[in-house]
Amino acid sequence: MSFSNIVIIVSLIIWLFPVFRQYKGNLFYYFFILALEDPIVYMTFLFTKIPATLIHSVAGILLYYAVDKDWKNILKNRIMNLILIGGFLVALFTLPNELFLILILHLLILSKFIKYTIIRLFNYSEINSFYFVLIFYELTIIINLIVLLSGTNVGYLLHYITAVFQMLVAIFFTIFKENSQSLKISLKPAT
Repeated sequence: MSFSNIVIIVSLIIWLFPVFRQYKGNLFYYFFILALEDPIVYMTFLFTKIPATLIHSVAGILLYYAVDKDWKNILKNRIMNLILIGGFLVALFTLPNELFLILILHLLILSKFIKYTIIRLFNYSEINSFYFVLIFYELTIIINLIVLLSGTNVGYLLHYITAVFQMLVAIFFTIFKENSQSLKISLKPAT
């Protein structure tokens, strides 16, 4: 078995564990989609001709919505949702490479995590390292996509290096939840 196949199989298995740890958490669906995304891509690669980028694109839009903590906000913003879904469908069928769409979606997800981090900082005067790891994880995906889009041979090597790193991130999310006290750093002055 080649190194790349070992990395893929181990990654598929490791990313299942955060789903159980994050159950009933604010980001459960985010981790659930992440856990299903690669096995679905792997299975469709083996048995069908559906491009992996199509599945990653659909997973990207689902991840974008899964990051929202309040589902009522999603339902309230119907016009924004229509624009986003319409733009997604247009981009899906018109972009020459779906990797561009996946990149845009992960940039939007990254912006949401940054927004939540800033809101938490101002509302509670606290930093939650959980979100910094999520931001870092999304950055690795974005960098990986940019390198793949560049078309260099380094892209494939970087892909496997980041896959190994992302397994460590999965282990982190298997150990810690969003509300883990050990991840919260209070910026309030000691009294």
